Amino acid sequence: MTTTAECEMDFRKLEGEEVMWLKNIKVDFIVGELRIQLDNLFNGNKILGKIFYVSLRFVSVAVMLIFTEEFSLLLKVILDVID
Repeated sequence: MTTTAECEMDFRKLEGEEVMWLKNIKVDFIVGELRIQLDNLFNGNKILGKIFYVSLRFVSVAVMLIFTEEFSLLLKVILDVID
């Protein structure tokens, strides 16, 4: 997995000290591939095992896409509350 982050910031005075203040942040997670070995699933039925494996790979990509978007939205909400 590769993670990249872009942020926009400025500097503000807080209690007499200059602090870095995040104004905006965007985080991307890039999943290269998923490798998993599952043996003897469904009493050794290789067809059901293969279907499960392919489904698991598809779902993992979808979950990461959703997680990335939701994580970015969560960071934005946190920054809005702090600001």
